[in-house]
Amino acid sequence: MPKTLEEILCEEPIIKRAIHRTEIYFAEHPLLTFTLAAVPGYFVAKRFGVEMYGWEDIWRFSPWQPGIGFFFGAFSTLMAKAAKRRIYEAGNPPKIGNSLADRIGYTMWRHPSLPGAIFFMLVIAKVSGSIIQVIKEPWIYTLTPAQALWNYLPFLYVSACIGNTVGYLLHPVIRPHLSQTISTLLAEVKYMLFRDKAILEAKEAELEREKQTQGRLAEDYAMLMGLKRWLGKTEEFFQVTAELYSESDQILKGKNIISTGGYIAAPGIELQFAVGNLRSFISSKFFGGAREDYYLRKAISVMLTYNNVRRAKRLMAKAVTVSNHRPDVQALYSLFLHYFKQPEAEREMHKMVELVLSDNKLRVEPLGESVNKVYTIGPSKFLESTLIFKEHPELEVLEQEYTMREHLEAAIQGLEGYALPEVLAPPATYIVNGEEMHVYVLKRSPGVVLWDLMQEDETPELVQILNRIAEVIAVWHASLPTDLSEHGALKLDAKLRSRLNNEHLRAHLLRAMQPSDYESLVRTIEKHYTPVYNTFEESVWALNLDSHPQQYILGRKGTITRVDTEDKGVVPVQFDLVNLMECVPVLSEDEKLAAIELYHTVYMANATPNVQALPSLDELALHYYNGIIQRAISLCAAWSSPDRTRMWQYRPVILGCAINAIEQIKHLNHGYYFAHSTHYKALRDGLLKIQECLVGLSA
Repeated sequence: MPKTLEEILCEEPIIKRAIHRTEIYFAEHPLLTFTLAAVPGYFVAKRFGVEMYGWEDIWRFSPWQPGIGFFFGAFSTLMAKAAKRRIYEAGNPPKIGNSLADRIGYTMWRHPSLPGAIFFMLVIAKVSGSIIQVIKEPWIYTLTPAQALWNYLPFLYVSACIGNTVGYLLHPVIRPHLSQTISTLLAEVKYMLFRDKAILEAKEAELEREKQTQGRLAEDYAMLMGLKRWLGKTEEFFQVTAELYSESDQILKGKNIISTGGYIAAPGIELQFAVGNLRSFISSKFFGGAREDYYLRKAISVMLTYNNVRRAKRLMAKAVTVSNHRPDVQALYSLFLHYFKQPEAEREMHKMVELVLSDNKLRVEPLGESVNKVYTIGPSKFLESTLIFKEHPELEVLEQEYTMREHLEAAIQGLEGYALPEVLAPPATYIVNGEEMHVYVLKRSPGVVLWDLMQEDETPELVQILNRIAEVIAVWHASLPTDLSEHGALKLDAKLRSRLNNEHLRAHLLRAMQPSDYESLVRTIEKHYTPVYNTFEESVWALNLDSHPQQYILGRKGTITRVDTEDKGVVPVQFDLVNLMECVPVLSEDEKLAAIELYHTVYMANATPNVQALPSLDELALHYYNGIIQRAISLCAAWSSPDRTRMWQYRPVILGCAINAIEQIKHLNHGYYFAHSTHYKALRDGLLKIQECLVGLSA
């Protein structure tokens, strides 16, 4: 395990420890370092002008003089940064081989100032020669030896800086082994910040091949695996920061402020890191703009380089302050505290929610087509892709959802590839602009919503995805007793009546038929609904998961995340399968039957004594197709809302699924169909009438 800077310092003698603490202090306070070097450098340049050119006015201005002062300050900051890295590396030396290149590389690694010292000595020799020449032949040179030495000071200082930098940058050139380590770390940084799993896999494969064929990269491979394990704990945090940095870079570019990727710190690229921080710092301090960006970048570099949570936390708190509590910066700070389990995480998360909800510049972006108030916050892409807000007039309803989430999560404990959104802020009451709001905040999982995937023409893996979701639905149905629901079994006859008389659906149908025809149509469907009701009475009932395609997000690692955990009562088990596979009909009938069979198998394998056993597979298929008729009418009414105009075009589609379901009942269960053929024919005619009225209807 690498030692921290504090552990390294504690092992050193007192004097050396004091020197190193001073170096670290200057490295962590670049403005102070820059000032202490730049101001004297400026006056040295002024004095140099007086002595060399005979300027009498020491305040006389020349452009190159402040330039030299800036040059001194920049290189001093760079040297302080290099010193800090050198101290850290001295306490964590790598293993080296016996080759001459490795020995030279090790010497350069332990003594990066060696080229600078050699160069410095050469300049001293040059200066000494000049002084001796002046002493021997004073008429040749009009300056005294002290004045001559004074004039050379800027060049001595610059030569030492250049030598130090050259020595430090020569590491990967002189020692290829270290260069390999650098490339490994850079690949990991890219993987972490840009979510590119392919980079990591490619690097693993490359190192594995070289390890097997050449047997010389065991150390690099171990480092990669160690860093990968560390990433497992921090990956989520860095995923969300990547989007904020992308947004910040656009802001910086828009304001013509220097921006750089120098916040990525790894061994061997200290120059990029130091200069990047310096440029970002100078841009923020002296030219205005997003100063919080400097502190955020610094915090990330502290985490990447030293894994110093406490220091990074202070920097992020500073970023929040200087940004005047900008919502996205506060959100990032809150997430950092949450992921690293800091004691103030809950308090800061509460602040973040109030800040986001009360900011009038932000806008609510509804999430999916839920009838409940579920939304993200825009226009910030960072907030929109990170947080999900659920709001309800009654706090008790959100608390019930939170409890149901715990039951659902417990049921899939140990199942790989399935997840529920992470809770960032449990249900609570917030005072926003003087009004009470009951809100529940979740972490939005990155990925593609299943609904969007089902809209694409060619998605070869879709059958496998739907089968996996059918499996997890079976696990939930088989594991969770129905008495967990506060609402109990839904009254399907009352549900049908309310859906057929839905005011919005009624208004749309009356555009194409007379009121008397509409009333007759409703009575016909209710009168001939007997065979559908019969299958519901024979069905196994389970918790209503409302498993439509907008409920599932497919992550980049193949993880399937369920979004909603609201308590929606108890319904026949086939309703969830119908919601999953019929809202967007992409499966063939054989594929649907295979999914139903898979559901049946998984359910029976996981059934607990508290749940009912499923009927035979043929009966479950019959129940499924009758469930399509019920869900088609319910969804058709729900999708007629003026708030859900995007779903209007899908109403004829779901009605077509119901009409097709009647044909499948006739094909798969001939006896049941002919026993109720009059009812099914009347239902088919009624559904066709509704479909004809809704085809082509637009907002």
